[in-house]
Amino acid sequence: MVKYTIHVARGPVARFMRRCGWAGVTIPLRRAHVVMWGEPDMAELRHELAHVDQIARLGRLRWLATILGQYVRHGHKRAPLEVEARRAAGQDE
Repeated sequence: MVKYTIHVARGPVARFMRRCGWAGVTIPLRRAHVVMWGEPDMAELRHELAHVDQIARLGRLRWLATILGQYVRHGHKRAPLEVEARRAAGQDE
């Protein structure tokens, strides 16, 4: 099991995330940090928690290397770990 903390971004971090089009992001440090901005969105939270599950399954460094490699090869939307997270969250493709 991976411990995680949920943060609500404010100020410059929230503005940066909004400009990037990110509703949430998972950062795999000693514990996973799920950062979200704006109104709580349960589907997005489920999506980010699916990434926490992936981190538990693969390990922090392997997950990070895998997802970054998938972004390069497939793009963000088609990266297999992102597709898996969207499915787990019940988000439309």
